[in-house]
Amino acid sequence: MPPPSPDDSLPLLQFRSAKAIHEPQGTFWTSVFALVGTMMGAGALSLPSTMAQANVVPDMILFLFMAVIAAVACNACVATSEYTGKHSFESMAALLFGPSRQWFVRVLTLVLLFGIQAVFFVVSLDLLHPFVAAYVSRMILGAVIAAITIPLCLVETLYALRYTNAIVVGCMLYIFVVVGIRAAMVGVWPATVTDVTTTSAKGLLYALPIQALSFGCQINSVRIYGELKDKSKMTSVNACTMVLGFALYVAFSILGFICFQGFPPADILTGFASDDWLVNSVRLVLGSCVILKIPLIFQPFMQVRLV
Repeated sequence: MPPPSPDDSLPLLQFRSAKAIHEPQGTFWTSVFALVGTMMGAGALSLPSTMAQANVVPDMILFLFMAVIAAVACNACVATSEYTGKHSFESMAALLFGPSRQWFVRVLTLVLLFGIQAVFFVVSLDLLHPFVAAYVSRMILGAVIAAITIPLCLVETLYALRYTNAIVVGCMLYIFVVVGIRAAMVGVWPATVTDVTTTSAKGLLYALPIQALSFGCQINSVRIYGELKDKSKMTSVNACTMVLGFALYVAFSILGFICFQGFPPADILTGFASDDWLVNSVRLVLGSCVILKIPLIFQPFMQVRLV
C-alpha cells in the first residue's frame, strides 16, 4: 500500500493551503491588486464630503498622513509575519501570546470580518435591487448574490482571486471616471470656495475616521505576504498600494467637490438625479464590485475559524 500523500494527511474540513500544496505564486501586481481591492469600496463615496468639512488643503494633508500610517501598519504586520514565520493574525497570536490573548485576537478578528461581510451584503442588495425590483424580491436577489459569492469564497488563495481583484479595481476606476465626467460638465472651481487652507477640529474629526477606513487593507497584508513569491517586494507592494490609494482618493475627492460646487453630500450618489443613466451605471457597477469584494474578506475570516 503506497504511503499517504500530503493531501491525505489534512483534516477533512481544513483548507488545503499548506506549503506542501500551495507554493507562493503571487506577483508584484497581483499583490497590489489584492491590497487595493481590499482597500477600496463603497466608502469612497463619502470622501468628497471630507474635503467639504475639512477644507481642501488640510484634507489632502490628512489623506497623506493616513496613507503613511496605513503603510507603516502594513509593514509592521509583515515584519511580525516574517519574525514568526506565520501568515495569519491568529497563527502569529498563537506564537506570541498566551491563550486568553489568543482568543481575544480571534474574537476581534471574527467580529470585524463578519461585520464587514454583512455590510457588503446589505450594500450590494441596496444598490442592485432597484434595478430588478419589478421582477424579484430582495430575498431572491440575496439568494442569487449568495450563490455567486459562495464558489468564490471557497478558493484557497488570494492569488486565485487575481482576476476578480482586477475587476474590483476596474470598477472603482470606472466610478472615478464617471464622477470626473460630471465634474468636467460643471467645468469650474466653486466660486464660493476662495479659502482652501482654513480648517476646524470638527471638520478634521469628521474626515479622520472616514479616511482611516478608506485605507483599511491590513487584514489581508499578512496573507498576501505569505503568497508572494519574492518576499523582498512586499515593502514595494505596500508603498505602491498606498500611493495609488492616495492619488485616486485625492483626485476623486476634488472631482466630487467640484461636481457639487463645494457642497458634496455624505454619499455623492444621493446628490444626482435618480434617472441619471450614467450615475445609475455607477450604482450597478458598485453593487457588482461589492459582491466581488466579499471573497477577499472571507479568506481571512475562514483562516480565523480554522486556526
